[in-house]
Amino acid sequence: MKNIILLSVFCVFLTSCLERRGPAVWVIKDTDTEMYITGTVHALPKKTSWYYSDIEALIASSRGVFFEVDETAPENQKIDRYLRKYGLLNGTRNLKELLPEHLYKDLRSGLVRFSQLSSTIDQMKPWHAAFIYEARKYFIQHKYKMDHTLDTLALETVRKYSVPIISLETIEAQLQVLDGLSDEQEVIYVKSVLDGDVNSLSNTEQSIEAWRLGNVDEQKRLLETYTRSYPSLAENLLYQRNKNWADRLALQMVERDGAYVVIVGVAHLVGDNSLLDLLRNQGFDVQRVY
Repeated sequence: MKNIILLSVFCVFLTSCLERRGPAVWVIKDTDTEMYITGTVHALPKKTSWYYSDIEALIASSRGVFFEVDETAPENQKIDRYLRKYGLLNGTRNLKELLPEHLYKDLRSGLVRFSQLSSTIDQMKPWHAAFIYEARKYFIQHKYKMDHTLDTLALETVRKYSVPIISLETIEAQLQVLDGLSDEQEVIYVKSVLDGDVNSLSNTEQSIEAWRLGNVDEQKRLLETYTRSYPSLAENLLYQRNKNWADRLALQMVERDGAYVVIVGVAHLVGDNSLLDLLRNQGFDVQRVY
């Protein structure tokens, strides 16, 4: 009976997808498992309109939702602790010594403007300082919010319907990716954040509009602007993580049955070496259903 109900929900979902505009959704299938994959923007301008109820119904009727990180897990609620663990210098060097003078001045003044204590800035590794700057820029200056994103809707839905959460990685692992950047990559990362280019991954007005309307070609064009400018960053921040996730999802397709939803940052789903490309390379037929 449950399978019949699930099938009817998914049929309604696929039919309605043909009739409306919204974030893109893809599906991969085998004989007993389906994974519906969609992208999210982790923070949005307050008045961004994107919601469509079919995604909520799909999540509510699934056997689990894959997130990049399970935000409900206690170990993923300790980002400040992990930033202190991985993001601080050991005292023999300081931030000023690790950056070109103009980048240091711009980064420091920006952090002070966004309420970072000036006495703490020189203790930060370059990636840590840029990470904090980027977050505060969007939440303080541009007033972005997380309370009406797909991530938030999905989390509310899994709680409401007691749908299991499955994590693709941890907060600690995400910060370890940044901490694994070489000295040269860190300088490039700081420059990209100060220039605003790193946000072409998802947070510019153009990229948000393309995501909101499911315009995958435009999302790909915007992402390629970033990856051409910063290929080494793309390798660390996107491609390697995509490979890890593709391997994980491929294994889950074998081990699980039923319908699942996968929600990751939209930049992971378009362009070369995307999560979808890597799943295709593993033999899955990836079909866009919306």
